[in-house]
Amino acid sequence: MGIHKGRAMVFSKSVTFDEDDLGRTAVAAHSATGHMTEDRGFIEKLKEGDAGAFGTLIDRYSSDIYALLYRLTANAEDASDLTQDTFLSALRFIRKFRGDAELKTWLFRIAINESRNRFRWWNRRKRGLTISIDATIGDSETTMSDMLADNLRARKTRRSPANASTR
Repeated sequence: MGIHKGRAMVFSKSVTFDEDDLGRTAVAAHSATGHMTEDRGFIEKLKEGDAGAFGTLIDRYSSDIYALLYRLTANAEDASDLTQDTFLSALRFIRKFRGDAELKTWLFRIAINESRNRFRWWNRRKRGLTISIDATIGDSETTMSDMLADNLRARKTRRSPANASTR
């Protein structure tokens, strides 16, 4: 008898299987193993570079990967880009897949790492905040796009052959 949060727990019943129970358990275990064998064959096709198998991989797991990445990024465009990056990485490294975890778990780990790497990349470059090119600069009515266009025109004017002869 054990105590858990003031309640008594009794462990006195043993579990026994008769022949029928053992048969059902064996069938259930076999069907789970059959799925694993099917996955092994699928993984071998992926490792051999089978384009059809890669298409199947994307069909099977892209929505789950996208949903995970959307929860991590809260941005549909970033989640879509990262989903694509995840499958490209999976294609690149499928030969290193050892099978210690399920394929879906491995893909989720790649997706999380891709997301984390993108976040670190943005933070290292101090790009956590994006500014619209149509946003005004300070209190003026000038937008970033207007300023960039003016700078481009000024550069072209300075480089023109007519201005080069007046120097």
